[in-house]
Amino acid sequence: SNFADRFKQARINAGVSISSIAKEMGIQFNPSMVAEGSIPKAERIERLAELLGVSLQWLAFGEGEIKAMGSETGASSSPY
Repeated sequence: SNFADRFKQARINAGVSISSIAKEMGIQFNPSMVAEGSIPKAERIERLAELLGVSLQWLAFGEGEIKAMGSETGASSSPY
């Protein structure tokens, strides 16, 4: 799978919308960014992984387990 597929899977598992993620990260959401499969900068991928409760290695590269270390459900403890 590619980054866009992993991001979508993690977002659905966490039950959050793209717009709420963009708001939490303080960025302007542009639907074409997702449609084109653009890969965010490293620091944004790290923050996305944190917000979605998934492993950075899995989200960025598709390696390892989807769940972040210490996460039972794979969902973020953040209310966002």
